[in-house]
Amino acid sequence: MITEPKLNPRETRSKVSILPSIRGLSDNETVLFNKLNSQIDQYAGSNRRKLAYYEGQQRVRHLRIAVPPHLETALNISVGWAGTAVDVLAERLDFLGWDESDADYGLGSVYARNRLSVEAGLAHSAALIYGQAYVCVGAGLPGEPHPLVTVESPLSMTGSYDARRRRLTSALSRVWDEDRQKYTAATLFLPDETVSIELDDAGSWVVTGRNTHGLGRVPVVRLVNRPTASNLNGRSEMTHSVRSYTDEAVRTLTGAAVSREFYATPQRYVLNHAAETGDGAGWEAIAGRVWSLPHDDEEPDAKPEVGQFDAASPTPFLDQIRGLAEGFAGECGIPLSYLGFANDQAASADAIRALEARLVKRAEQRHNEFGHGWKEVAHLCLLVRDGAVPAAFHEDVSPKWRDANTISRAAAADEIVKLVQAGVLPPDSTVVYDRLGLPATAQRQIEADKRKARTTGVLAGLKDAARQARTDPQVAALAARRAPADESSEADR
Repeated sequence: MITEPKLNPRETRSKVSILPSIRGLSDNETVLFNKLNSQIDQYAGSNRRKLAYYEGQQRVRHLRIAVPPHLETALNISVGWAGTAVDVLAERLDFLGWDESDADYGLGSVYARNRLSVEAGLAHSAALIYGQAYVCVGAGLPGEPHPLVTVESPLSMTGSYDARRRRLTSALSRVWDEDRQKYTAATLFLPDETVSIELDDAGSWVVTGRNTHGLGRVPVVRLVNRPTASNLNGRSEMTHSVRSYTDEAVRTLTGAAVSREFYATPQRYVLNHAAETGDGAGWEAIAGRVWSLPHDDEEPDAKPEVGQFDAASPTPFLDQIRGLAEGFAGECGIPLSYLGFANDQAASADAIRALEARLVKRAEQRHNEFGHGWKEVAHLCLLVRDGAVPAAFHEDVSPKWRDANTISRAAAADEIVKLVQAGVLPPDSTVVYDRLGLPATAQRQIEADKRKARTTGVLAGLKDAARQARTDPQVAALAARRAPADESSEADR
């Protein structure tokens, strides 16, 4: 796994990583390396800022009118709305592998050995956070899956994209050594070879290996989130509006915390108090201070009066938070309940589907966007493993996703029964199992049990047929007629 410096997510400054000349690279390779290396640094600050918002550790600018500056850091208020915008979408992007139709390309083994049920989620989350993620395919070492599929983030990897061919023409990844506090390795991916670069003991960068794979394409795939015709690099789910709503929520909660500390406790007051008559020890308050007006000499008959002001209510802050949450939910296309605002009335299944309709549609669009990338990953896996890709690959193979809708098992079963009864689906189709949400292991076990049941049924049928034959008079007569011939043949021997 390619790693980057473990800096505080609040730190958004780009970390300059200008490397000296590298021994073993050609002039063209050196130019390409420096270009890609600078490209990582160019977006490092923006990417770290996005990561800070995702983890709820962003720096929020306060107006410093109602909140004293020294309380901003002391309170350390955090709101995880930006992370929620990413997670609610990532949770509906379950990549299940590749559907190979009637062909057998062995991609199920690639999916299982590389644990893509987990690794794919890392790629999807990175793409939703930063706008893009990278999936690398290579030959596995002894004890590793072959081919080996790994996931990298834009913090450690970048590439040059060809819009005409719809794939990368070059890519660069780099490794940060936390103990040495410096970059110690990098990998330059080219269409026909992969170049390994390391920092030697003398502190010089040298080429340590060249893997001439001859694939004719870069073994790196880019997963892009929300690309447009004017921006093929995609964009983060944490848009400017999402970050603005999140910051405003932090400021509102900070104001609520200050109000709680200073105004939630009722303030006391004393009128016509003669302060010189005592040492004041009896006037100590547990919280806050006692407001006092001295005795008025012009009104000698005025008596001391003690009272308290009404405590400040948190309702205005809570109302403002709810208003911000409604705007945030509309921006992200999610139900308000996802932000913690529960409704006392239980929603029906139709109401839930209506609330989640836009979120489901957005998830299905990501299925389409990321699906093209995962199909390219399958293409590279076959190239690395077999050296060639069958001509029918693009017609036979397609990415498989779990349904993004929230459907109960009972509703799914009812739908399947109706489709099977109508003749739309055969009862033993894998499509039926997928719609029921059965994992691949369960599907294989069901098929094995069915084969066992069919074999048992055939054997039972043969036994019944033999039993009936023994009781059939015609069969008994034929057997008796054949017996003497068998005995005479034995006597001749």
